[in-house]
Amino acid sequence: MGIPAYPILCSTAGRTKVVNLLKSLPGYGPAKVTALMKQTGIVSSRRAAGLGDRQRQTLTDALT
Repeated sequence: MGIPAYPILCSTAGRTKVVNLLKSLPGYGPAKVTALMKQTGIVSSRRAAGLGDRQRQTLTDALT
């Protein structure tokens, strides 16, 4: 079967809302996360495993 391309899709993190994952990062509080979600166009109810390729890339670019 091999290693999945996106390990997050195969773990508990995949069932976690993106907002909660971002808030768990150092330096990312509610205000910064809300702004980031708005900037990337990802709705707050989206779960990590539910992100599309384009959304995942946009979020990754915004974080780096």
